[in-house]
Amino acid sequence: MTDTFTEAESEELKRLLKKIQENDYWVPLLAWQELHRTLTLPAFELVIVDKKQKVPHILLTRYEGETIPAHKGLFHIPGGFGKVSESIQETCSRVARGELGVDVEYKGALDIHKWMVEESGIGGLSVFVACEPRGVIAESEGKRFFTCEEMLALGSKDMIQNHPHRAFAEKYLKELESKID
Repeated sequence: MTDTFTEAESEELKRLLKKIQENDYWVPLLAWQELHRTLTLPAFELVIVDKKQKVPHILLTRYEGETIPAHKGLFHIPGGFGKVSESIQETCSRVARGELGVDVEYKGALDIHKWMVEESGIGGLSVFVACEPRGVIAESEGKRFFTCEEMLALGSKDMIQNHPHRAFAEKYLKELESKID
């Protein structure tokens, strides 16, 4: 492919990328969505399971992000985007403190989902990671543990339907349940 950027455009892009780095990787929402359509940026989905119950429970939170407005207020697996400057543990800790009010310990990757633009409007990559909380997670209306049965009973007004988070949670909980039997 031929170089279609002028030298001035290349310098402007370089200047903007440095500005993003200097601003702790913050990018305005509209620019973030366009960046996401162009580059694959990983989101780390924090899979926190309460295995102490007779039946495993997975933590779901209500989506409060800005990236996908149609999901606002619906249950999903909590998560957030990694920063180039962070380790996976640092990303998980930052996201957990922000969304859950407690730190977590990253235990390992469980699954990966490549989002197509048709699925989310922007594309991307979700890495489902096992995490253990380093404190008590206080449940509330917007943050609670669900059994597989309870999660599957959530309707379209409570949880995103036909969604990779839901499919992953169902599969993972059923695998955990089968190990109990």
